[in-house]
Amino acid sequence: MAAIAPTPDLKAVFDALASAEGGLRGFLALRAADAPRSDLDPALRRLALMAGRWTLRLKRVSWESPAALLERIIATEAVHEIQGWGDLQRRLNLLDRRCWAYLHPALPNEPPVFTEVAFTRGLADSVQAILSAARQGYAPDSATFHSISACQPGLRGVSLSVLMIQDVAAVLVREGIS
Repeated sequence: MAAIAPTPDLKAVFDALASAEGGLRGFLALRAADAPRSDLDPALRRLALMAGRWTLRLKRVSWESPAALLERIIATEAVHEIQGWGDLQRRLNLLDRRCWAYLHPALPNEPPVFTEVAFTRGLADSVQAILSAARQGYAPDSATFHSISACQPGLRGVSLSVLMIQDVAAVLVREGIS
């Protein structure tokens, strides 16, 4: 995939779209309506990924995060369904778990993608072992990205998961978990 140079003009277009009243939400709604009929053009996909690097901010999701964001996480978890508020609280409060989301200032509680990570000693034998209760008294040496969920139908065809894994991995290294 060839890189597109981040020109000031191109960045200005995305900044204008994102800062206009309802601009980003309108663009995503338009793309969501069009997505079933067409694939996202490869050039537009690259531009959208670049825009993500310019405008999205990685934020750790915790039980103290805004309720609207937590509701969105519950509603859009696509890999391991969250069974309500109690299940979400358990996932967010365990010492060996983390959740991160990309957020945009225009849509502060509507992440395009989020991920859940579990810390283990060695590789887990199964997903069930990862999703079970917290493990106490161990020194984790591995991080397993066990769920990455896309939340915006308007970004269908734009894979932010690789960017998210890279950004979260950098955070984990800074925190001493590598």
